[in-house]
Amino acid sequence: MNSLPKIKGTYKKNFSLSKLTWFQTGGKAQVLFIPKNLLDLQFFLKNIKNTPIAVIGGGSNLLVRDGGIKGVVIKLGKGFDYINYEKNE
Repeated sequence: MNSLPKIKGTYKKNFSLSKLTWFQTGGKAQVLFIPKNLLDLQFFLKNIKNTPIAVIGGGSNLLVRDGGIKGVVIKLGKGFDYINYEKNE
């Protein structure tokens, strides 16, 4: 995997995604990224290159395969639980 951008949030390597799912099953994320805020997420997405990305929310409707997920899994939590819609954006 290419080098990861310097962020304000948290990276966790080889993180067991079973800790985040309701069924508590599944493999590991090669890298778990928990953004601190929207700007942190935007910076990450603009600066990550040639790396598979998966996005998860609360984990209640998620099944993770035992083989895990390659690349970066982005965990959206507090601060990402609403959408602010502005005219035409």
